[in-house]
Amino acid sequence: MVFRILQYLLNRNELVDKLAESNFMKKIARFVVHKIIRAKSLTEDMKSEQFNKTLKNIAEKLKEKKDKLDGKPRTMKDHSIIFVGSEPSKDKYVITRALSYFTMPANDLPKRILTSFTPPLHSRFVYVDFLGPCLAFILLAAILSYGHAYKIPSAVYHRSPTEVLAIYCFLMPAICYILTGLGKSSISFLQILSLLGYGLYGYVFTLIISFISDETNNVIFYFSMIFFTGSSVFRICLIILLTIKVPGARLLVCSIIATLQVLFVVFLYFTFVHSSFVFTKH
Repeated sequence: MVFRILQYLLNRNELVDKLAESNFMKKIARFVVHKIIRAKSLTEDMKSEQFNKTLKNIAEKLKEKKDKLDGKPRTMKDHSIIFVGSEPSKDKYVITRALSYFTMPANDLPKRILTSFTPPLHSRFVYVDFLGPCLAFILLAAILSYGHAYKIPSAVYHRSPTEVLAIYCFLMPAICYILTGLGKSSISFLQILSLLGYGLYGYVFTLIISFISDETNNVIFYFSMIFFTGSSVFRICLIILLTIKVPGARLLVCSIIATLQVLFVVFLYFTFVHSSFVFTKH
């Protein structure tokens, strides 16, 4: 039935000519031609982009083979980790540039605290700021001061928790910066400072769990240390590992950093949180 109708319409030359001259058919023809040209241009762009990516991959593979034949160590790609906010302001005033490290959207702070426990596997972006680390320092100092106040008099440490934290926050970034420099890492001191600052949240949650349960129960402390401090330290070490270009230095640097961080939280727990542990006898 449809075939007969089409055959009838085609035999009517006058009707076909009128349809061809109508504005509706002209619009349809223009639309079809436009879509064909656009699809062709997109196909050519995709082919050119795919061709450029193929050439880039071939060049990288040839460079790796050349370095391997020359005996050069294989270097990691510069875009493995991207630090966001390392230079948040280009203002000429020093105070304005310093304050820019402490400004961020209100919704970003909880998200950055949560990401301080997750390794950069799904996202290679690492945020750099000092608002989160300062908050972690204040919370950790408050927790340690509270625990230090309830220790038995014979077990009180001769230094205050704030003083110990200040020494750690000064020495640990310096040690990490020296070690990463030996490994020819491109990470800066401010990036290390922010990274370790967010690592303090692992200590905060570890010690809070110990307080809620029982500050003298070492088993709960070790389990919370493995979960919170362990995940935070693992993230820090993985980020630093991805920035070190010398293969032989990666394991050594990350092992030293991880050991120092774990030993420090153990020191904080037994010195300031555990009510009866005596660190030194007076």
